[in-house]
Amino acid sequence: MQNVAVAVVTVGLLLAGVLTSVVHLAGGMLVHEGSVLLVISNGMRLLRH
Repeated sequence: MQNVAVAVVTVGLLLAGVLTSVVHLAGGMLVHEGSVLLVISNGMRLLRH
């Protein structure tokens, strides 16, 4: 559930930022890819248990 929340909040904030021209599309894509890596690494913690 934590990963879903991080992903949804990140996409929502980036979408709002792009639509209001606060965030450039390329910067938004960079932040999105970083958040995807964060979600993946967080999910990989389950492999240790």
